[in-house]
Amino acid sequence: MPLPATSKDAAVNFVPSSTGAYTVTVGGTGGATGVALLEIFEVDAQRAGVIPPAVVSNPENVSVGAGQPATFGVVTTGKPPPSYQWRRNGGAILGATSSSYTVLAAQAADAGLYDVVVSNESGGIVSGSASLTVGAATGSFATHAVVGPGYVPGGAVTISCTLGYVGTPGSLAWSVVLPAGWSYVSGAGDLGAVTPRAGDTGTLGWAWTTLPPSPVRFTYTVNVPAGENVARTITASAIIRPQSDPVQTIVAAPASLVVERVVAHSADSDQDYHIGLFELTRVIELYNTRNGSVRTGCYAVASSVTEDGFTPDPTRAATAIVVNGRVHSADSDRDGRLTLVELTRVIELYNTRSGTTRTGQYHVQAGTEDGFAPGP
Repeated sequence: MPLPATSKDAAVNFVPSSTGAYTVTVGGTGGATGVALLEIFEVDAQRAGVIPPAVVSNPENVSVGAGQPATFGVVTTGKPPPSYQWRRNGGAILGATSSSYTVLAAQAADAGLYDVVVSNESGGIVSGSASLTVGAATGSFATHAVVGPGYVPGGAVTISCTLGYVGTPGSLAWSVVLPAGWSYVSGAGDLGAVTPRAGDTGTLGWAWTTLPPSPVRFTYTVNVPAGENVARTITASAIIRPQSDPVQTIVAAPASLVVERVVAHSADSDQDYHIGLFELTRVIELYNTRNGSVRTGCYAVASSVTEDGFTPDPTRAATAIVVNGRVHSADSDRDGRLTLVELTRVIELYNTRSGTTRTGQYHVQAGTEDGFAPGP
């Protein structure tokens, strides 16, 4: 691999002497620091067709307050790429089949040990376990979030809602103001005695007189007009009616939930449906955001023009909870920070190949962790 004299790239041909785990140390000249991207390619014509799965990075322990999200992730290798099944205390979690798993609003009942079974056609392996510790709720709260990256014109979009309360209120209510022309389709979860009807537009309402346990969690799906082509906002509020105290109204966070039109991945700054090296290194830059000496991966919506509309947020601690009106496509759990697992997903898109040529091509696909999938 010939390299120009001024290149900051380097290449080495390495023949492993045995099976096992290898590490690479990258050091800056004269102690310089920065971002390094390491790519490993198989060049042996006799390369293995199947490589058993291995866990490179195990899930880490998580401690949150009641009602807060909790995310576990794992980094793996294997050929073909492995599949995943997350477990809690040894029992499989329905639908938890990606490289990360998020408890959207953790409660005491969610506490326990989490691990993931990683497998491909050559066998399986169980990751190390990580504990989830859930502290006491500090008060009532209401949140809503877009399921997936946004909407496709003429399609449907689903919104997840969580309402946490303390004590024993007399009743609960939830109100949503939809964009003009958007209409209710259906709902799922703890829907209550009063729900919207199919086709309803404008302001939608839910009500509970028989209270489900806190937090109340439900989703609703709405149709988007075929001519829609810009980002729209949804506002929502929860109404808690205690037995005797004054009514409490909580504006759901974020106050204006932005529903983006799905056009391209946030990392794809030129929107050509290919993730290039410079676009990937921008995601690495956000991932490497530090608060002091601690890497947090925290980012914020940019107040001035940037290539992706976001900016590193070094002022925020890793444990701080934030609800952004708009989130990076790589931020699959929508917590305002990029983790190693989320970064490796972008690297997966970047490494998409056509034959032996790396293309970085991707397309929109509902149902994945980020709303995209490798390939044309």
